[in-house]
Amino acid sequence: MRSDRIGILATALVASLGPTPALAAWDGTVRIVAVNTGPGSGKLQSFALAEGLVIEGREARAIRIASPDLIQIETGLPYEKPASETIAWSLTNGDLVLARVVRGNERAVTLARIDVGEFDVPLTHIRAVHARPEEAALDAMTTTRPASRDDVLHLTNGDRLTGLVSRIDARGVAIETDTGETVVSLTVLRSAGLAQLGRPATRPSNERRLQARLTLRDGSRLTTDKVGWRSGQLLVPIERDGKPVDAALSMDRVRRIEILGGRWQWLGELTPLVAEHTPLLGVPRPHQIDRNVLDGMLRIGKQTFERGIGVHSRSRLVYALDDDCRRFICAYGLDEDSGPMADVDVKVLLDGKVKHHAPTVRADGQLRKISLDVQGAKRLELLVDFGKNGNVQDRLDWVSPAIIRR
Repeated sequence: MRSDRIGILATALVASLGPTPALAAWDGTVRIVAVNTGPGSGKLQSFALAEGLVIEGREARAIRIASPDLIQIETGLPYEKPASETIAWSLTNGDLVLARVVRGNERAVTLARIDVGEFDVPLTHIRAVHARPEEAALDAMTTTRPASRDDVLHLTNGDRLTGLVSRIDARGVAIETDTGETVVSLTVLRSAGLAQLGRPATRPSNERRLQARLTLRDGSRLTTDKVGWRSGQLLVPIERDGKPVDAALSMDRVRRIEILGGRWQWLGELTPLVAEHTPLLGVPRPHQIDRNVLDGMLRIGKQTFERGIGVHSRSRLVYALDDDCRRFICAYGLDEDSGPMADVDVKVLLDGKVKHHAPTVRADGQLRKISLDVQGAKRLELLVDFGKNGNVQDRLDWVSPAIIRR
């Protein structure tokens, strides 16, 4: 899969191979969320990223929605646990692919899935590998990050190898160390983190480009800038044998399609003008995208959210707004990882003026919602300041923050 056809996938709003698994069949119904029309459902008639979506609504009335107005499309199909023999591949852009290795060389690894067949992924676009996806939540696959310029292999016996990964193929992972090349079999590999020195940065970005993010039944997350629906299948571009081809992906294997680059824009995909964490005591804790500040899942009041920004007091995030920005939508609360002493002062400012203020936010499980008119404003600032207990246990989540554009 080429880098320009792979993106980040993880969607939420506020409010393997082996024998083909027996999946629940899709009946053709989709639930859509759009900027103008809100939630709705109907039988999918057509969909193409370049053209938009048509569903059959009540009284057989055709409802047409342009892609820029779409937020997400859901099939309602349940999650299916991936087969234990699959390997989870975390890509540098944040996508997650569950697939087995077919072959590889110094440039790329060829993977295979039962739904799209074989496809190629350049080694430079692999951030981490987890050979035991059944031992950890898929959302934690992206947390294997090397602490240095070296690639790091973690083995099932607890050993660790550091060096430079030169090849991944069906035999295993080849790593160059001080003693020469070692090939680590996938059967003894627990996980691998590949260093990012000189590799392409993929998020966040201020670029607006219409894309579709797919969440598959096994938890895989893929993004493409070209997708179309035909006769119950999605045509998705992949790279195979060094050439771009369209793979036919059955809708029975798709849980959700999210539209990016339209009128709804996730704040976590924008590069902040200012990103500050000022600890009272202790170590700095920079903000995390789609994770809490401890790199765990976003949880408030027993609810789990896929989209958000995790911070620790004192945190200040400032974003530029342009003339197309119309409204800021968000919710927030202290993460479940916060303790009973957590106490923060929360402010949202536009051009330096306070538009929302909650002086005492505690770890009570409450989710507070915000909807602000931002027309004409140039800067949006999210401030989480110390409460009466300093910065003790102050871990706050900005949940599903988004900008609605004209």
